Amino acid sequence: MTRNDRPPPTRRGVHELRYVRHQPAGRTALGQLAFNDAKTMPYLAQMAAERRKIVALIPAHNEEDAIRDTITSLNDQDLLPDRIIIVADNCSDDTELIACAAGVEVMATRDNPWKKAGALNQALDRILPELKDRDLVLIQDADTNLNPGFLSSAVAAMTDDAGGVCAQYDSPPPRNILECLQSSEFARSRRRTRLQGAGRFWSARPETTKILVGIAALFRVGVLREVAAARAAGRIPGTRDRTVYSSTSLCEDYELTLALRSLGYRLLCPAGCRPKTDAMPTVTKLWHQRVRWTRGGLDDLYVYGVSPVTRGYVAAHAWRMVAMLSPFLYASYLLALYLTFGHIAWSRPWLLINVLFIAERVITVREEGWRAMAVSALLIPELAYDWFMSAAYLSGLAGHLRGSAPQWRET
Repeated sequence: MTRNDRPPPTRRGVHELRYVRHQPAGRTALGQLAFNDAKTMPYLAQMAAERRKIVALIPAHNEEDAIRDTITSLNDQDLLPDRIIIVADNCSDDTELIACAAGVEVMATRDNPWKKAGALNQALDRILPELKDRDLVLIQDADTNLNPGFLSSAVAAMTDDAGGVCAQYDSPPPRNILECLQSSEFARSRRRTRLQGAGRFWSARPETTKILVGIAALFRVGVLREVAAARAAGRIPGTRDRTVYSSTSLCEDYELTLALRSLGYRLLCPAGCRPKTDAMPTVTKLWHQRVRWTRGGLDDLYVYGVSPVTRGYVAAHAWRMVAMLSPFLYASYLLALYLTFGHIAWSRPWLLINVLFIAERVITVREEGWRAMAVSALLIPELAYDWFMSAAYLSGLAGHLRGSAPQWRET
């Protein structure tokens, strides 16, 4: 496709594929990329040639404080979506009015008791019949601001065996120590993704991920249709409803991860997909979030059972429970020393081990800046945070073992 063959830019609301809106220095225009780099970036090339659509779905419940910035981040993408649809779910604030004023589409849910999963299922039921299998759907949270290169990076990483391309957790500058500790947790998670997925820091392959993070993820329409058909046919566990998301799961993104993996797809998480999403601002909200994640994940694994797909996830939970015992075992060891000898003697080898432990924690958060490194060096705040996370995990585990009715708490 030559420069002269491109269609003229269109106004928002005219649903045609848009080309690169602004071209930063060192970047290639989409039409040129399609011609020159088709082997390395097949989906960018094919989108330019076939004029595929990208539709952004944003489920929102009372998000008047965040929705304007979220829409702005989509309008600032290097590769613009064709449609931006706010899925307003039982909103009692001005979310819908703000979205309409921003010039995007608003789709209100009807009789939806299933929270985010139900809102997305209603929206997908309406838009999927209008799309082709090779079109793309971006699903993102209403409090997530995409980095400008998110869509172009996600599209470039997309392959035929990819079930989806998702974001890496990142957050705005922390406002308190609780958000600082969460930012450090996210930084270590991104580091593990780089190590586990690519295997080498210098690999050009996009990183694979074990969990398709729900804050922002890109899917091919054909894959979403396959998931819905597989549910209806009983090829994946759960209800036989012909829906993309399971309405009975507390963690719809984790359950969709298991569904896609069960259908044989890989999950990708490229380094260029790093939007900002708010960390939990209070201890109460953080507690509810982590209990829900644990309870939802364990419930979903129970439904899917032990299989080649789920064995790794089950093993991860088992290792988590073993790891939770280490602080208590260490404290018991120190107590035993004190009760036996009347004091605790620190040998040089033990001191060296502690120094290396602290150094590892400091180094792994260096991209978060000196404040995060200072908090890690103090060690005590992060140990307290780890114990808090362990308590939340045990609460979620207890709820799963009791079989009590799962509850969705607003966060």
